[in-house]
Amino acid sequence: MSSFIQVYKSVRRFTKANYNPSSRSQFAVWENEFFSKAGYWKEGTLYLNAMARTNISLENKELIILQEEPKLKAQEPTTQEVGELHSFQQLTAPQAYEIFYIKRSEKGFSIHLNYDDHSMNIGIPKRSNHKIADLRRGEAIRYRINGKSDFSLSRGKERSFTELDYIIYYQGEIERLVYLASNKIETRKGIPLQSIKEVDERKFLS
Repeated sequence: MSSFIQVYKSVRRFTKANYNPSSRSQFAVWENEFFSKAGYWKEGTLYLNAMARTNISLENKELIILQEEPKLKAQEPTTQEVGELHSFQQLTAPQAYEIFYIKRSEKGFSIHLNYDDHSMNIGIPKRSNHKIADLRRGEAIRYRINGKSDFSLSRGKERSFTELDYIIYYQGEIERLVYLASNKIETRKGIPLQSIKEVDERKFLS
């Protein structure tokens, strides 16, 4: 049986002039809920937008991840369409996903930072690859990391800063997969912000 993880992702890039506590804080506040057309899991059934039909099935899949990027409070509201789907067949060994490795564990899944393969996306300072957290069914974690890219000495470009923010929610197991038309799948999604485990690995950057 396939497991289902819902991921909410936020990536923000700043120039040096705009990278200050005020601008950072306004892009760190998630809305409690948003409208989505990408899909949702409910009582063992995964509902997906029919536009994603050719991309995924339950056959031989151990894990399916639906990733969305809902707008934050500082941005204009939007409705997510298909979202980003990821599927994995074997998770006894670590599998690459976004800036992470993910693998099956006795507790559910373990999430690891894969800095070596994503140093250009995250920026400096350098981090080592490491385990972030265990993820159990019905639980969510929030992971935050930042970095800077400095081309000012070599290319005459301005220094930039990146803030990455993920909410990773292991909702349950998938017994059935149903595709719905875009005009039938829209739903209001709540982001699990209460009692969430937070791992904040941001550094002070200047």
